[in-house]
Amino acid sequence: MSASVMVLGWSSAHSALEQYLESVHSASLNHYASEVFKEMGHTDLQEFEEIMNRTILALKAARMPQEQHLKLTFRVSDRYIFKDWKISDLSRHLIMINGSPSHEFVARYQIKCMHPNTKILKQ
Repeated sequence: MSASVMVLGWSSAHSALEQYLESVHSASLNHYASEVFKEMGHTDLQEFEEIMNRTILALKAARMPQEQHLKLTFRVSDRYIFKDWKISDLSRHLIMINGSPSHEFVARYQIKCMHPNTKILKQ
């Protein structure tokens, strides 16, 4: 009678663990930053980059693991490819807080975050 033993190398097990962790983190990335950006009323791509940089900076400063809240991706729309981010709920809130208050949606959101009971009149 003979027995076979298969030994997984460290790199193989490590790679499997990395893939598992990435899939767990990706499951919480349920928004696209570009869609949140449009919802906020923003259209300027430079402003989009600035808001994303502030969001990344906030995560870094708070020592939050970026891979759990942001993932760079590329999407196709019509016939062109564009850079986007898959983001978590936390990143969605950070993006909206970091938007320009010159946009009504952002201003209302920022006020609601600071003072949830404040009544905001619609024009």
